[in-house]
Amino acid sequence: MRKGEIWNLINRIIWSDDKQSYFVIIVDRLEQSRERLISGNEIRKVHSNGLIELIDGGLIPIHRVIEIRYKDKVLFTRKKSL
Repeated sequence: MRKGEIWNLINRIIWSDDKQSYFVIIVDRLEQSRERLISGNEIRKVHSNGLIELIDGGLIPIHRVIEIRYKDKVLFTRKKSL
């Protein structure tokens, strides 16, 4: 059910007229902080196989999403257990 919840929120971002106000935080093992902040403007598509496609062509597995925000409101969060 989590995957569907995240998938739906990402789709909401993609179709929003206010993309720049959405932020997705993912686990990124290459970053020193272990997290990466992605603006809604950077998201192109979410695939049915669970991959988030970015404008720059990057692909992020949906299971790496740890938080989704709209402005100051947290829409989704999970423990950082990855």
